[in-house]
Amino acid sequence: MEFLGYVTDEELGELYRGAICVIVPSLMEGFGLPALEAMERGALVVTSNISSLREICRDAALYFDPNSTDDMSRMMMDVYKKKNKFRINKNKGLARAKDFSWEMMAEQTLKVYESCVSL
Repeated sequence: MEFLGYVTDEELGELYRGAICVIVPSLMEGFGLPALEAMERGALVVTSNISSLREICRDAALYFDPNSTDDMSRMMMDVYKKKNKFRINKNKGLARAKDFSWEMMAEQTLKVYESCVSL
């Protein structure tokens, strides 16, 4: 194992693209930005089956019970042994990531603010 410390956005993109998968073992996640960021860069996401991550990743990710190390280990070994089987999930992840953007988030936030002001 190697700890890289700070990496640039460009280096992070290369790490995502070169990874077999990105594991997001959250017990609690407000939005799921780490998973979305990984999908946007073409990585296979293997993540907790909590509701916020299921909402963000939908059918693009593979899920495990975050309270079960056995379940997480089984999923990681399955992905490692059958890398090509999950290629479709990478493509689904790239497509799903296109459903999100900072511009869209800003527009939706503005609409909420405008609706509050008009009350």
